[in-house]
Amino acid sequence: MDEYPALAGRKLELLYCFDRLGPLTSQQALRFVVEAELMNYIDVQLALAELTEAGLIVALGDEAVRAHRLTGRGRQTLAFFETRIPAERRVAIDQAVPKWRDVFRRERQISADFAPGLSSSEYIVHMSAHENERLLFDVQLSVVSREQAAAACEAFRERAADVYEALTKLLLSAE
Repeated sequence: MDEYPALAGRKLELLYCFDRLGPLTSQQALRFVVEAELMNYIDVQLALAELTEAGLIVALGDEAVRAHRLTGRGRQTLAFFETRIPAERRVAIDQAVPKWRDVFRRERQISADFAPGLSSSEYIVHMSAHENERLLFDVQLSVVSREQAAAACEAFRERAADVYEALTKLLLSAE
């Protein structure tokens, strides 16, 4: 009999990842486990769904920025079964965590999401940037389509530093 069943083992590994990294979006969890060569996309999605359904992780936030975090029940389950994760896989996770914790921390410092506005043809894009947990700027932008809102969010996430610099120069220039 296989002592480390594939999906059950992958779920334990994902619990271990959440324990080591803290709250993660589905995309962050996927990036982490794929880069660490722990599992593939399908395994991650199945494990996230089953862990959520079992109450071992919980989804926080709205769909655009949903993050998952370990629940108390998830921590208990991990504490009970952690030794069933092969040592070399725990070591691989532990070695990858510092790099990814920093990457994910930086990502949390740049926020962009959107929601429908007052009319059916309006979306409000909310963008903010933090540095060392201090708010640098927070801005809302009204756009006319969901596609524009999504594009603005993506562009802001990629170019937040440029936006901040340009806005600062524009507002604080002596001319």
